[in-house]
Amino acid sequence: MTNELSGPSFTQSVSEADIDWIICLELNSDAAFRTWFARQVFQFDAHHLKVWRSIYDPLLGESDLLWYVSAPDGNRWMALLENKINAVAQPAQCERYNLRGEQYRDQGHCTAFRTVLISPKTYRSTDSEAYEVRISYEEIRDWLASVGGERAEYLASILTLLCQSQS
Repeated sequence: MTNELSGPSFTQSVSEADIDWIICLELNSDAAFRTWFARQVFQFDAHHLKVWRSIYDPLLGESDLLWYVSAPDGNRWMALLENKINAVAQPAQCERYNLRGEQYRDQGHCTAFRTVLISPKTYRSTDSEAYEVRISYEEIRDWLASVGGERAEYLASILTLLCQSQS
């Protein structure tokens, strides 16, 4: 039976790539989200330059997201973001994130960088504690829920489903 207000009940799947795209879209298009996220990652109000998704280096592997910002002092920073729902870490994954960040710095693309893990609070892997910054799905969900509006509420509902599936 279908409830007239809510429609039929279906279960949709959400992958890490879906969350990557959501974060990429929000960072590239929502100033309020960027401000909140920058404070979590950098501890300063960053000027957004660009976000890329699925950046691959043939020797050092893939970064799920790469966020390029300018600090208040004019220095350029990068955040290398790894997103995990429940997959195990790849061999030396965080170490390779650090090596990619060092490579970007050495090539002059940035002055400094941060490695960031985005995941449910309950996620643990062999190197999950090695990332400089950790942002949970629950923190993102709570921020989105506090903003209100259809878009933020919908995105919060997706993260709620993922968090519930990990409990």
